[in-house]
Amino acid sequence: FMSAGGTDRPAELNPTIHVRAGQPVELVLRSVDPGMKHDLIIPDLKLRTNAVHNGESATLRFIAPAPGIYPYFCSMHPKLMRGELVVSQ
Repeated sequence: FMSAGGTDRPAELNPTIHVRAGQPVELVLRSVDPGMKHDLIIPDLKLRTNAVHNGESATLRFIAPAPGIYPYFCSMHPKLMRGELVVSQ
């Protein structure tokens, strides 16, 4: 996974995503890899996108759960594409 980056931060490989408990969260997965499929899974929250192909995107929208660390990954490339969703108070 690669974060989109922005004016105040560079893009980051397999980013740690920080959110606050009880707040709305929107995660957008965009595939830019020709010939490869990707998905985004947060198993502890029972969340997953459909598989996306090059040029496609999928969105997860949810309310951030109780504080904790929630691993996420791509089921097609779990050793290469993984990170953590960190929820704080």
